[in-house]
Amino acid sequence: MGYVLTNGKYYIRISPTGATEKTLDIREARIYLTTDKAKERLQKALGKTRGYYILDMETDSKYQFSHGRIKFPRETRELIYRSADGRCALCGRKLQIDDMTLDHITPLSMGGNDTLDNIQCACKACNQFKSNILPDDFMNRITEIFMYQTRKRLGDGVKWRLLQTLIK
Repeated sequence: MGYVLTNGKYYIRISPTGATEKTLDIREARIYLTTDKAKERLQKALGKTRGYYILDMETDSKYQFSHGRIKFPRETRELIYRSADGRCALCGRKLQIDDMTLDHITPLSMGGNDTLDNIQCACKACNQFKSNILPDDFMNRITEIFMYQTRKRLGDGVKWRLLQTLIK
């Protein structure tokens, strides 16, 4: 699998000096192994790559780039949706594909990347709640909320102590 940068007419190549250049010949285009590497080049040469997108040479899928993120094509979103059986990876709710959001398992702000192995299907509410929290921190936060709310509801009686014992 390989990715190139194109605007539909020109492709981006890298000169021997490392400069970003345009070419009409796809055979001269720089091939990137990941969308992250292609995205880095887009960010490095914003002036020269304005209007360009990442093209998957195997599937002809177009990955748009905006606000520091890759916008995954419909086909990729459908693949993620099907692999999650149409369920939010965080709460398990069944979703319609148009209601699905893509969640970065390890957030971009925490060193995650825009690769498929770091993307999961999520409902909007869960994705917003998780925000830029690492998976373990997210689970700890959910557990804290559950325990606090349960204790508030049950009080400090036998039921609460029993539940605490079962959870531990």
